Amino acid sequence: MNHIIILCTAILLAAAPAASQIKLDLDHLAKAAKESTEITLDASLLNMAGRFLSASKPDEAKVKSLVSNLQGIYVRSFEFDKPDQWSQSDLEPLRKQLTAPGWTRIVRHTESGKEALSAFSEIHVLREKGKPKGITIITGERKELTIVHIQGDIDLDQLGDLSGQFGIPKLPRSLNK
Repeated sequence: MNHIIILCTAILLAAAPAASQIKLDLDHLAKAAKESTEITLDASLLNMAGRFLSASKPDEAKVKSLVSNLQGIYVRSFEFDKPDQWSQSDLEPLRKQLTAPGWTRIVRHTESGKEALSAFSEIHVLREKGKPKGITIITGERKELTIVHIQGDIDLDQLGDLSGQFGIPKLPRSLNK
């Protein structure tokens, strides 16, 4: 069974479109942040983590099923001492990648405060032949910024099951059934 999973993972990685491979080059933000978190889980690490999830426990079985189709989970999170130590221009290289063919921004939410933009969230989805192959979530406040990129075959109905797993922040209940 493990040989089949490894073979399938290798085939998926070889067939992965280049557009789904997002570069999260944000080291300059990590240097400016008082706290930063970087989580990088490629297919082999996800496969290994999946072995620790029980197929007999319903919640773990759901996560195990979803993770088995993923090629990577990448999280970058930054917390800054003072407001405005990062700017929207820091995200332009990432946003440019998210305009490649197949990518669509499906959510853009902004909140304005006394001092311009105080909070925002964006969700971008990569579709190939009508199926989601990647999702990138960007959320920020004046002193915080988080980017989550999930690469691979994604069942959007199961996405909420990853909430709180593998470094992915807890999602609102509306997304996390």
